[in-house]
Amino acid sequence: MTKFRKIAKYIPKKSGRRHLLRNLVIVLTGAVVLSLTSCSKDVQLPGGSLGSSPTKWSSLFPATWYNLRAIYTYSADTVYLAGVADSISLDKQWYYMKLTNSKAEASKFRVHLSDDENGWLWLQMRDGHWLSMTYNGYAYRSDFDNKVAWKIIDHKLYTNYNRWKDYPLEAEYFDLFTSDAYYAGVNFGDQYLLTGFQFVPAQ
Repeated sequence: MTKFRKIAKYIPKKSGRRHLLRNLVIVLTGAVVLSLTSCSKDVQLPGGSLGSSPTKWSSLFPATWYNLRAIYTYSADTVYLAGVADSISLDKQWYYMKLTNSKAEASKFRVHLSDDENGWLWLQMRDGHWLSMTYNGYAYRSDFDNKVAWKIIDHKLYTNYNRWKDYPLEAEYFDLFTSDAYYAGVNFGDQYLLTGFQFVPAQ
């Protein structure tokens, strides 16, 4: 399990009913309502964040693979998004995203300009999965073409999935009915916010 430094005012509570319900959702849900399809155009992404203004693609870095790095406000740690396979999951296609301090463990992303353009991106991983979002608000690796687009706005990461488009990515610790980790999702509470997002060249 990834260990983070704790900020005193954000010491986590014991897993209670709320956590039990969320963990049940993680294990038992298996549908992504939004399915985006169409071919993508390969692009390369700058090492910094994408603002709310359109990206100047002429100034892109040459690297092809990137890690997604952020600051976890709960712990003030520098963290990376990483895929995790849950051995307890009923459906092996569901691989949720967690936080890690280790860049070596972080997922590597290939960036594709989405049909929406204007800075919205599809993020593909080395194993062919796409970074996506479940109907219940958890970031996961899609084994099918259920990709959603992502964009860094004001240093926070948003999806264009309509149900969650106004919610920046956060993370919270779960340990019931799932592998213990800090899982990425939305609508956990401001103290769990992920901010300072950057695409950095992968190792």
